[in-house]
Amino acid sequence: MTSINQQKSSKRHTSVLDLAFIMDCTGSMGSYIENVRKSINEIVDEIVKLEKIDIRLSLVEYRDNPPQETSFETRVHDFTESTNKMREWLDNCSAVGGGDQPECVAEGLNEALKLNWRGNATKICVLICDAPPHGINCPGDTFPNGSPNGIDPIEVVNKLAQKSITLYTIGCEPALLPFKEFFSSLAYKTGGQYIPLSNAKSLAKVIVGGVLEDISLEKLMSDVQEEIEKMRKSGVTDEKILAKAVESRLKEKGVTTKQILLNDSTLEKASDTTIKYSKLISLVKFRDVFEPKTTEYSTPEKKPRLMGSTGGPLTETPSMAIIESIEPSSNTAITSRNAVETYSIDTREISYAQSERLVQKVLNRSKISEPLNMQVENDTNEEKYSIYFDNYDEDYLKFLSQLSTDKHKVEILESMDCYIKFLSEKIGEKEKLKRKNEELQEKHGVKQTVI
Repeated sequence: MTSINQQKSSKRHTSVLDLAFIMDCTGSMGSYIENVRKSINEIVDEIVKLEKIDIRLSLVEYRDNPPQETSFETRVHDFTESTNKMREWLDNCSAVGGGDQPECVAEGLNEALKLNWRGNATKICVLICDAPPHGINCPGDTFPNGSPNGIDPIEVVNKLAQKSITLYTIGCEPALLPFKEFFSSLAYKTGGQYIPLSNAKSLAKVIVGGVLEDISLEKLMSDVQEEIEKMRKSGVTDEKILAKAVESRLKEKGVTTKQILLNDSTLEKASDTTIKYSKLISLVKFRDVFEPKTTEYSTPEKKPRLMGSTGGPLTETPSMAIIESIEPSSNTAITSRNAVETYSIDTREISYAQSERLVQKVLNRSKISEPLNMQVENDTNEEKYSIYFDNYDEDYLKFLSQLSTDKHKVEILESMDCYIKFLSEKIGEKEKLKRKNEELQEKHGVKQTVI
């Protein structure tokens, strides 16, 4: 039996990784299961070679709820250090059945939450799927109110985030495009990301890239958490401001990270819709505001669950005309019939999108995330300070309006260097902003150096 940890050099490394795969094992997923099976050794070898890390693997298979599927809802294989054991699980994993369009996504996520995660490990879940969960307004859904087992996938993902488990959702497109924002919001909650995939052959590269990128972000968590906590204690709660400040501070330090690239471009940052959905606390709340962006799968028979002789799917996918009616993102995997999908991994200067994800990791793990637009406790402070910046960026006015005490005033002004630099870049008036800041210092007797 080959042990993953035997593949490392003899030098002992403290980094540890628990990597769980959550896989849709219904009939349309045959080519993806086969690709993971063939590539599992390559995936592990690449991660260990680049990071010299102690790694364990787990597999959670899921299909659908009865009566749509009678074989199983979930099948769980807890963590192992053996690649041979993982391959054995995958050898016994077949893509059959399914029923209606939605599947047991909620149950799969819930089983992953219950795995034997190590407390000191970097924890990553990779969800590979081409269909939504029950209960998000999918036409023909047998369980329109959600899992018949009462499992709420949004509540489960909140718990994943609190346990420092990062979720990457790999969306097999074009089938998953109508539900992309849902899966993007799940990943965003945990500091992970949605990765579009149209070709099963790219799966190994996507998995390795996602893992290496997340490991590089986890190494920054201690410094980022300290910075965010300092700013929040000073009254800054706007997550976009926090992310920009984190990006600015890390770039000042020359920080670089591993990044997964699609056609040599970084993956898109989270959309405003994704961020809005990520703040919803339950499936009921999500269902109230969400409608799939296509009517292609209006009945269960629109997505037959048959298995090809080569292990590939016979599933009908939406016509290109339908997919093109869904406004594609800048690097959505399928934007035309002849689109080429090439994934790679590179080391680059940290991006704003990664800074956003770091902020989400900190806020959701420590359970300190709060609604935006913090209430001002002292109206006189708001009036006193905003008047000196009435011609400046609205984000800055909001920032100043959050001052609640003189103590907060001092703390904020003493820790504002990264924010001032961000703002000066944004409005192109560095010297003017500096002078206004000096006026504020002189008027209120606060001694500080900002730029």
